[in-house]
Amino acid sequence: MKKLRLIKYPGSKWVSIPDIREVWKKSNMEAFADVFGGSATVSLNMGAENVIYNELNTQLYNLLLSLRDSYDSFMEYVKQWLTSPKSFMEFRKQLKEESDEKREDRTYSAFKTFYRYNTTFGGMGETYSTSREKSTFTAMGKTIGVLPAIHKTISTWKLENMDFLAFIRKYDSEKTFLYMDPPYPGKNWYEHNFSIKDYRDLSSVRKEMRGKYLMNFDRGSEQITKVFGEPQFIRKYENKNGNGEDMEEPFRYISFYTNVLNK
Repeated sequence: MKKLRLIKYPGSKWVSIPDIREVWKKSNMEAFADVFGGSATVSLNMGAENVIYNELNTQLYNLLLSLRDSYDSFMEYVKQWLTSPKSFMEFRKQLKEESDEKREDRTYSAFKTFYRYNTTFGGMGETYSTSREKSTFTAMGKTIGVLPAIHKTISTWKLENMDFLAFIRKYDSEKTFLYMDPPYPGKNWYEHNFSIKDYRDLSSVRKEMRGKYLMNFDRGSEQITKVFGEPQFIRKYENKNGNGEDMEEPFRYISFYTNVLNK
């Protein structure tokens, strides 16, 4: 199964997909509910027939919605960008100076989100690269090449734009697998970051779940261990967020909490 990726996004769990998929398959649940859907990287690569994607960030939600329901219109904007003689810098300026009419076009806004995350440092959606435009263009081209497969994959998905507690209470059932990749402590990557109360609320609702779940965090957070206890298992992954001497740590360790299995 070829892995699909829509955008660069911090904490997208690209390297963890095989382990997440293993737990999902062992759960024998009918529906895969992605509570903190983000870039949709996990949901796109589970091979699940019944997917419920949730994301509170309205820009990311709109991106998935547009790719599902307005795909042809979205691809028209992609084609305009591909055939544009403008440089990356000129195109970014054009996006900033868009007309009021285009600001109200949800599909155009979705394309802007797609462009922004795929051409910014680390997928943070904030700081654009100012060099190596050729390599950025090539990477964007590869992503655009898998958009038909992504559209086909998400065509049957249910998409939600809800608070995590409301989403869990709505979709938790004896036939649902809930995957939870919440904002991590000390990481201000997201539009909606977590407070200690949010972690405690998540811990409480987790104990009441009727379905199966898998939740993950970076290993080593005392705050997380204090709220959720010790994880069921920990996995070691090569750290690709850097190169050579610039890399702080060669490996990352992810803690997994689940009621599916014990390892």
